[in-house]
Amino acid sequence: MTATTEPDDDLDAGALEERTERHLGRRFETLAWYHALGMLLARMQAAADYGDRWQKKFTAKHGVRRDTVYKALKFAELFTTAEAGEWEDRIDWPRLSLTLSVGVRRRRLALLRRAVKENLSHRALSAAIGALGTSHLPRGGPRRGIPLSKGRARDVAEYLRRVERVLDHHAALFARAGGTLDALRAYPDEVGPRLRKKLERLLDSATSGGRALAFTATAIEELLALRPDDEPKGTATSADRVARSR
Repeated sequence: MTATTEPDDDLDAGALEERTERHLGRRFETLAWYHALGMLLARMQAAADYGDRWQKKFTAKHGVRRDTVYKALKFAELFTTAEAGEWEDRIDWPRLSLTLSVGVRRRRLALLRRAVKENLSHRALSAAIGALGTSHLPRGGPRRGIPLSKGRARDVAEYLRRVERVLDHHAALFARAGGTLDALRAYPDEVGPRLRKKLERLLDSATSGGRALAFTATAIEELLALRPDDEPKGTATSADRVARSR
C-alpha cells in the first residue's frame, strides 16, 4: 500500500517544497500531521532525480531529523489516510512510529491493538517489537559470494542491489534504535556504566560504518568525474580507502 496524492494537485518541485515547508511550520504532534507530511515527502521523493540526495538536502535546509523523514514516509506507505485516522487519539506518534519497522502487516496491527489495550509504554512496546526479532533481511539460504567476473555492468548492478538492501535494513533498524535513544534521553539516570560502554561501542560502529560509506561515495564520485581519455588509475585505491576507514 503506497501513499497517494490528489490527482488534480499537480505541483512542480518548487511549489511542492513550498507546501511542505508550510506544513512543517504548522507542526502538530498528531498522526494526521505526520501522515500528511509523509504524503508530501513521498511526492518530493518521486520528483527527485536519481542520486539527488534530496533527503540530506531537505533535512539540512529545514532542520528536520532524518529519522523523522524516514518514519513519515513509511507511515504514508503503510497506512492510508483513513487507516491513520482510525488510530488518532488512540495511540501517540512515538509509539506508533516504533511499529513501522514491523514488516508483516498482521503483526504490526496486532502490536498496535495490544499497545492500546494494555497502555504499553514506549519502552514496553519497543521490547515487544524486539521480541519478534523483526528483520527486513531475508532468512535462510546460502550466502552469496562477492560477484566477480560477470562483466562490469552486472557487478555494479549486483553491488547496488546489495547496498540498497543493507541501507533499507539499516534505516529500519535505526528507526527503532532512535526510539530507544529518545527514551533514554528522557531517563538519563538509566545510563549506567555498563550501558554507557555499550553506547560507546555503538557510536564507534556507527562512526566506522559511516566513514567506510563516505570513502566509497568519494571513490564513486571521482570515478564519475573521469573522462574517457583520462589516464587509468590504480585499482586498489578504493579498497585501500575503505580498509583504512575502519
